[in-house]
Amino acid sequence: MCCIGLAAAEIVAALIGNPLDKLPMGVPEWIQSQRKKPNDKLIGNSRKAVNMIRYDDNSELKILWEEGGDTPTDWYAAIDDLLSRLG
Repeated sequence: MCCIGLAAAEIVAALIGNPLDKLPMGVPEWIQSQRKKPNDKLIGNSRKAVNMIRYDDNSELKILWEEGGDTPTDWYAAIDDLLSRLG
């Protein structure tokens, strides 16, 4: 579920004009085809989901990254970048 939440938040970030530098093939075209932009509620819910994944001690994805042995600095940086792109 965490990965789905992060992927959805990336789509929201892209729809508000703050895309990841490298999106999967076909996604930039799909983003361009969308006429409706996310509303404030969706953006806020996206931020909330990403914050839960990043900061909640019960986040499975966070736990997996932290069990890897080293501090997941790159993962934290990527999540923080996504949060900043969500505004």
